[in-house]
Amino acid sequence: VVCCVQVVIYHDFCDRDVYRAVMSFVQDGILQFLRPIGKPRWDMPWCHDGLPEGAAFRVLRSDPKFRAKLDFRRERADGLHHGKSLLEQRINGSTWSMYSTNYEGVLRLHFGSRRPSTFRSCFEDECGKKENIGVLQLSGWIPDRGLTTSPRMLVMKFQPMKGQQLEGSVVFDRALQGLTLSMSHWPGSPGRSTTLVGIPLGRAPYFVQQVNQWISGPR
Repeated sequence: VVCCVQVVIYHDFCDRDVYRAVMSFVQDGILQFLRPIGKPRWDMPWCHDGLPEGAAFRVLRSDPKFRAKLDFRRERADGLHHGKSLLEQRINGSTWSMYSTNYEGVLRLHFGSRRPSTFRSCFEDECGKKENIGVLQLSGWIPDRGLTTSPRMLVMKFQPMKGQQLEGSVVFDRALQGLTLSMSHWPGSPGRSTTLVGIPLGRAPYFVQQVNQWISGPR
Protein backbone atom coordinates (compact mmCIF):
# COMPACT_ATOMS: atom_id res chain seq x y z
CA VAL A 1 0.00 0.00 0.00
CA VAL A 2 1.90 3.07 -1.23
CA CYS A 3 2.19 6.33 0.68
CA CYS A 4 -0.98 8.23 -0.15
CA VAL A 5 -3.67 5.69 -1.06
CA GLN A 6 -6.80 6.11 1.08
CA VAL A 7 -9.23 3.67 -0.56
CA VAL A 8 -8.56 0.41 -2.41
CA ILE A 9 -11.15 -1.30 -4.66
CA TYR A 10 -10.74 -4.97 -5.51
CA HIS A 11 -12.43 -6.61 -8.50
CA ASP A 12 -13.31 -10.34 -8.51
CA PHE A 13 -13.91 -10.11 -4.77
CA CYS A 14 -16.25 -13.10 -5.17
CA ASP A 15 -13.29 -15.35 -6.02
CA ARG A 16 -12.34 -17.36 -2.94
CA ASP A 17 -8.59 -16.73 -3.28
CA VAL A 18 -9.09 -13.00 -3.78
CA TYR A 19 -11.55 -12.86 -0.88
CA ARG A 20 -9.20 -14.66 1.50
CA ALA A 21 -6.18 -12.57 0.49
CA VAL A 22 -8.00 -9.26 0.88
CA MET A 23 -9.70 -10.21 4.12
CA SER A 24 -6.34 -11.17 5.62
CA PHE A 25 -5.44 -7.46 5.43
CA VAL A 26 -8.70 -6.68 7.24
CA GLN A 27 -7.87 -9.22 9.95
CA ASP A 28 -4.43 -7.67 10.35
CA GLY A 29 -5.95 -4.21 10.86
CA ILE A 30 -4.54 -2.71 7.64
CA LEU A 31 -7.80 -2.40 5.65
CA GLN A 32 -11.41 -1.75 6.67
CA PHE A 33 -14.37 -2.92 4.57
CA LEU A 34 -16.48 -0.03 3.25
CA ARG A 35 -19.03 -1.35 0.76
CA PRO A 36 -19.63 -3.82 -2.08
CA ILE A 37 -19.00 -2.62 -5.65
CA GLY A 38 -20.65 -3.88 -8.85
CA LYS A 39 -23.13 -6.72 -8.97
CA PRO A 40 -24.16 -7.68 -5.43
CA ARG A 41 -24.17 -11.46 -6.10
CA TRP A 42 -22.00 -12.01 -9.14
CA ASP A 43 -22.77 -15.35 -10.80
CA MET A 44 -19.58 -15.94 -12.77
CA PRO A 45 -18.08 -19.48 -12.70
CA TRP A 46 -15.26 -18.42 -10.35
CA CYS A 47 -17.61 -16.79 -7.84
CA HIS A 48 -18.66 -18.40 -4.57
CA ASP A 49 -20.77 -17.86 -1.48
CA GLY A 50 -22.96 -15.10 -2.98
CA LEU A 51 -20.18 -12.54 -2.79
CA PRO A 52 -20.27 -9.25 -4.74
CA GLU A 53 -18.32 -8.50 -7.90
CA GLY A 54 -16.00 -6.11 -6.08
CA ALA A 55 -15.48 -4.36 -2.77
CA ALA A 56 -14.05 -1.08 -1.48
CA PHE A 57 -11.75 -0.83 1.54
CA ARG A 58 -10.32 2.04 3.55
CA VAL A 59 -6.58 2.03 4.24
CA LEU A 60 -6.13 2.44 8.00
CA ARG A 61 -2.94 4.45 7.76
CA SER A 62 -3.89 6.70 10.69
CA ASP A 63 -3.25 3.73 12.99
CA PRO A 64 0.12 4.42 14.73
CA LYS A 65 0.97 0.73 14.30
CA PHE A 66 0.21 0.78 10.55
CA ARG A 67 3.87 0.58 9.44
CA ALA A 68 4.68 -2.14 11.97
CA LYS A 69 1.74 -4.22 10.71
CA LEU A 70 2.94 -3.91 7.11
CA ASP A 71 6.49 -4.85 8.11
CA PHE A 72 5.19 -7.90 9.94
CA ARG A 73 3.30 -9.04 6.83
CA ARG A 74 6.43 -8.66 4.71
CA GLU A 75 8.47 -10.70 7.16
CA ARG A 76 5.71 -13.32 7.26
CA ALA A 77 5.65 -13.49 3.45
CA ASP A 78 9.44 -13.92 3.40
CA GLY A 79 9.25 -16.65 6.04
CA LEU A 80 11.04 -14.52 8.64
CA HIS A 81 8.22 -14.24 11.17
CA HIS A 82 9.07 -17.61 12.72
CA GLY A 83 12.09 -15.95 14.28
CA LYS A 84 15.47 -17.34 15.09
CA SER A 85 14.77 -21.01 14.35
CA LEU A 86 13.87 -20.39 10.71
CA LEU A 87 16.76 -17.96 10.26
CA GLU A 88 19.07 -20.71 11.48
CA GLN A 89 17.72 -23.02 8.77
CA ARG A 90 18.15 -20.45 6.02
CA ILE A 91 21.54 -19.01 7.04
CA ASN A 92 23.42 -21.73 8.92
CA GLY A 93 25.95 -23.36 6.62
CA SER A 94 25.22 -21.01 3.71
CA THR A 95 28.08 -20.09 1.36
CA TRP A 96 28.45 -16.72 -0.36
CA SER A 97 30.54 -15.38 -3.21
CA MET A 98 32.06 -12.10 -2.01
CA TYR A 99 33.32 -9.18 -4.08
CA SER A 100 34.93 -5.77 -3.64
CA THR A 101 37.52 -3.67 -5.43
CA ASN A 102 40.47 -5.70 -4.18
CA TYR A 103 38.99 -8.86 -2.71
CA GLU A 104 37.30 -11.94 -4.03
CA GLY A 105 36.52 -14.79 -1.74
CA VAL A 106 34.13 -17.21 -0.14
CA LEU A 107 32.19 -16.52 3.06
CA ARG A 108 30.68 -19.43 4.96
CA LEU A 109 28.19 -18.47 7.64
CA HIS A 110 27.27 -20.44 10.73
CA PHE A 111 24.36 -19.30 12.85
CA GLY A 112 22.70 -20.90 15.85
CA SER A 113 25.81 -22.58 17.23
CA ARG A 114 29.17 -21.61 18.67
CA ARG A 115 30.89 -22.53 15.41
CA PRO A 116 32.68 -19.54 13.86
CA SER A 117 32.00 -18.26 10.37
CA THR A 118 34.94 -18.35 7.97
CA PHE A 119 36.28 -16.32 5.06
CA ARG A 120 38.96 -17.11 2.50
CA SER A 121 40.12 -14.26 0.33
CA CYS A 122 42.34 -13.43 -2.60
CA PHE A 123 44.08 -10.06 -2.60
CA GLU A 124 46.15 -8.86 -5.53
CA ASP A 125 46.59 -12.39 -6.93
CA GLU A 126 47.50 -13.82 -3.53
CA CYS A 127 45.13 -16.20 -1.76
CA GLY A 128 45.12 -16.58 1.99
CA LYS A 129 44.04 -19.32 4.35
CA LYS A 130 40.58 -19.66 5.82
CA GLU A 131 40.13 -17.16 8.63
CA ASN A 132 37.70 -17.44 11.53
CA ILE A 133 35.84 -14.13 11.69
CA GLY A 134 33.68 -14.71 14.75
CA VAL A 135 30.42 -16.26 15.86
CA LEU A 136 27.37 -14.85 14.06
CA GLN A 137 24.65 -13.37 16.28
CA LEU A 138 21.27 -11.79 15.51
CA SER A 139 21.41 -8.02 16.03
CA GLY A 140 18.11 -6.60 14.72
CA TRP A 141 16.48 -4.90 11.76
CA ILE A 142 17.08 -1.65 9.89
CA PRO A 143 14.91 0.08 7.25
CA ASP A 144 15.98 0.05 3.61
CA ARG A 145 15.98 3.80 2.94
CA GLY A 146 16.34 3.27 -0.79
CA LEU A 147 12.79 1.91 -1.16
CA THR A 148 9.59 3.89 -0.63
CA THR A 149 7.94 0.94 1.10
CA SER A 150 10.87 0.77 3.59
CA PRO A 151 11.15 -3.01 3.99
CA ARG A 152 13.39 -3.97 6.87
CA MET A 153 16.76 -5.63 6.39
CA LEU A 154 18.26 -8.19 8.74
CA VAL A 155 21.44 -7.22 10.62
CA MET A 156 23.81 -9.71 12.23
CA LYS A 157 27.08 -9.14 14.05
CA PHE A 158 30.12 -11.30 14.69
CA GLN A 159 31.24 -12.00 18.23
CA PRO A 160 35.05 -12.04 18.04
CA MET A 161 36.92 -15.24 18.81
CA LYS A 162 39.07 -15.31 21.92
CA GLY A 163 42.06 -13.07 21.45
CA GLN A 164 40.67 -11.33 18.37
CA GLN A 165 40.31 -7.57 18.21
CA LEU A 166 38.07 -7.19 15.21
CA GLU A 167 34.47 -6.12 14.70
CA GLY A 168 32.18 -7.19 11.90
CA SER A 169 28.59 -7.27 10.76
CA VAL A 170 26.42 -8.61 7.95
CA VAL A 171 23.37 -6.85 6.51
CA PHE A 172 21.02 -9.03 4.44
CA ASP A 173 18.40 -7.87 2.00
CA ARG A 174 14.89 -8.82 3.09
CA ALA A 175 14.79 -11.88 0.79
CA LEU A 176 18.14 -13.15 2.14
CA GLN A 177 19.52 -13.23 -1.40
CA GLY A 178 22.25 -10.64 -0.97
CA LEU A 179 24.42 -9.29 1.83
CA THR A 180 26.99 -6.67 2.73
CA LEU A 181 29.88 -7.75 4.94
CA SER A 182 31.76 -5.07 6.89
CA MET A 183 34.88 -5.81 8.94
CA SER A 184 37.09 -3.50 10.97
CA HIS A 185 40.09 -5.44 9.65
CA TRP A 186 41.14 -8.88 8.56
CA PRO A 187 43.26 -11.02 10.88
CA GLY A 188 46.88 -10.18 10.17
CA SER A 189 45.94 -6.85 8.53
CA PRO A 190 44.88 -4.57 11.42
CA GLY A 191 45.12 -1.38 9.37
CA ARG A 192 42.93 -2.48 6.49
CA SER A 193 39.16 -2.26 6.95
CA THR A 194 36.94 -3.64 4.21
CA THR A 195 33.39 -3.91 2.95
CA LEU A 196 32.28 -6.61 0.54
CA VAL A 197 29.02 -7.52 -1.14
CA GLY A 198 27.92 -11.09 -1.64
CA ILE A 199 25.42 -13.36 -3.34
CA PRO A 200 24.65 -17.04 -2.64
CA LEU A 201 27.31 -19.22 -4.21
CA GLY A 202 24.70 -21.14 -6.19
CA ARG A 203 23.63 -17.94 -7.95
CA ALA A 204 27.12 -16.96 -9.07
CA PRO A 205 28.09 -17.52 -12.74
CA TYR A 206 29.72 -20.87 -13.49
CA PHE A 207 33.18 -19.35 -14.00
CA VAL A 208 33.00 -17.54 -10.65
CA GLN A 209 31.89 -20.74 -8.96
CA GLN A 210 34.98 -22.50 -10.32
CA VAL A 211 37.23 -19.71 -9.01
CA ASN A 212 35.56 -19.87 -5.60
CA GLN A 213 35.93 -23.65 -5.45
CA TRP A 214 39.63 -23.23 -6.11
CA ILE A 215 39.93 -20.54 -3.42
CA SER A 216 38.03 -22.68 -0.91
CA GLY A 217 39.92 -25.88 -1.58
CA PRO A 218 43.09 -27.15 0.09
CA ARG A 219 46.22 -25.21 -0.79
